[in-house]
Amino acid sequence: MVLNLIFQPPLFNLIIGIAFKFFEKISSVALFFYFFNIIITIFILIIAFRLCKIYQLSNIKTFLLLFFITVNPSIYFYETNAPNYESITCFILILQFLIFIKYFKKYSLKLLILIYLNFLILTYLWSAFTPIILIIFFGLDLFVNKDFIERKKKKYIYFFFIFLFLFTTGD
Repeated sequence: MVLNLIFQPPLFNLIIGIAFKFFEKISSVALFFYFFNIIITIFILIIAFRLCKIYQLSNIKTFLLLFFITVNPSIYFYETNAPNYESITCFILILQFLIFIKYFKKYSLKLLILIYLNFLILTYLWSAFTPIILIIFFGLDLFVNKDFIERKKKKYIYFFFIFLFLFTTGD
């Protein structure tokens, strides 16, 4: 079966392909993505709740934020729509924000690698995330965290991920 989805990034095409291998009917695939998007929305809400705790928001502000996320048309419509990559992208972006906050509070190599991996995943999910974003983050990171990891280590990590970006996406 061929779906005409105009344009989908490679990682999302892989997810759709795997879904069609397990479920042969398009209605089963649509149901799978419906539940998949609901699960992703739950994770978005959990991460948003953790961010509220990090920023020490009051209970009423936390409730209002989670309520507005829940009734957001983007959240509501991609749960009931055909398979699309917006829900996964939204999840990775909010996860990336949480990792940024943790990284700039406690600089660690593990968090730095997670940031680069998330950028790589975002590039495969949505073509708007190109190596330019990686270059901007690397420059800001070197400017802000001069004493954290030796510059050589950061450069090796950066060049490894820029190679993955360029080699695999063709940008």
